[in-house]
Formats: sequence, structure tokens, C-alpha cells
Amino acid sequence: MFSKQRISVPVFKYEDYQQELSYLESERLLKRGENQIQFFHQSFYDFVFSKQLVENEKDVIEYIKDANQSIHIRSAVKMTFTYLREYDFEQYIKYIYSLFDDEEILFHIKQIVFSLIISLETPHHDEISFIKTIIRKDIHCELLFLEMANGKVWFDVIIEQGYLELLKNDTTNISSNIEIHKIRQVFYKLQNQIISYNSQKAWEIVATIPDKTKIQDLLYPITDWSNPISIQLFESCLDFEENDPLVIIMC
Repeated sequence: MFSKQRISVPVFKYEDYQQELSYLESERLLKRGENQIQFFHQSFYDFVFSKQLVENEKDVIEYIKDANQSIHIRSAVKMTFTYLREYDFEQYIKYIYSLFDDEEILFHIKQIVFSLIISLETPHHDEISFIKTIIRKDIHCELLFLEMANGKVWFDVIIEQGYLELLKNDTTNISSNIEIHKIRQVFYKLQNQIISYNSQKAWEIVATIPDKTKIQDLLYPITDWSNPISIQLFESCLDFEENDPLVIIMC
């Protein structure tokens, strides 16, 4: 089925398994139509395929290459690494490093695995180390990380990697679109930590930003003023009514 990029097969091939097929249909795992039988949903098909690939110890990188790195295998790649992570974490870590070290692997495949990891709320320290390594080497992954990585764990990585220093620098003379994009994403990450978590660590970082305009921009959407630092920062800014915030880094 998978080698032909199809999730359906002719029903006549399974005429001797009518009882089994009927049971799977009743459980809404399979469905029939026009003399074809297929999995009821693509995700279950991906799960079954990934399970047999991993448990039969097939080479995941080889599978990706044999499938010509088609966009049609993206969901299966994601499911395979998800299953492998739970089934054999050590092998999973080896594969993600091998995937990114292999220059023949296209970025759209690497992006699937990278996005999977940074979507985790409680990543393993080996996954965190992997992400730190990759964002130092690959500008595309670095930008993807700054755009998509949320949560307290990944915010700690942003702090550790020194990205928040970008908000302390004078940005008026920056002309690089990439640098402007980085600053914008870091700004949003800091603001998200304040809005979503009322993070003490985030408030303390805001207090170190010398540009009052940036602080005012960060404070503009705040509704929870329970942290004492928030009041101190508010009082240090210019009058909000006279100076409507315009995020300078968005200009």
C-alpha cells in the first residue's frame, strides 16, 4: 500500500478474511467503497505503518530516501519519529542526529522532525541539547525555532542562547531583514511569557531593557498587573494615552 502511495487496496485480495474485515469496519478502522478497502483515517494508517517500521527495526533514513522524500510521506515521518521516541528513545536520538547530518535529506523532511521536537512541552534534555546544536548551525532552523517554540522550557533556551540581548540593543540602524525578524520573534516570545504565564523571570528581563518605548510596547496588552515589577515598569514609562505604543521593531 505505502510503496504505491495509496491507502486503499482491492477488496478481492482479502475475500478469505471477511469476518476480520467486518469486525474492523464495525470498529471504524476500515471502510469499503467501489470494490476497494482502506483505512478509515490517514492517521491510523500512518500509525500502523510506523509501528511495523519501527518494531521491525527498519532503517528510517533509508525508508525516507526510498520514498524519494515525497511530500506524501510527511505525516508518516512525523508518526514514525513520534512512535520511535516512545518505543526506543536512544535509537530515536541517534536517528534525529543522522537525519540532520545527512546532506541528502531535504529540508522539508527535517522540518517535520524539528517542529515535532519544539512542539513538546516537556522535552528530554537530549532533545534540548539537539535543538541547541541545530539552531547554532542552521539559520532556517534557528528562525523556525524562534517562530514556533513556546513554553517555559524553550523560553529558557532562548535566554541561555542570548537571544534576549537583542532587545537591549539599539535597533534603529539594523537593516538586515533576518535580524529584524529575529528581534520581532524574541519580542513576541517575551511578551507571551508575560501574558500566558505572568513569568517572574520574564518580568525581570523586561526590567533590564533600557528602551522605555520597547517596555511600553511589551506592556500594552497586559491585563494581569499582579506582579510588582509590572507596576514599577508602568510607572517608569511615558503616558500611555499621549504615546500610543508602536512596536519599534515592527517598523
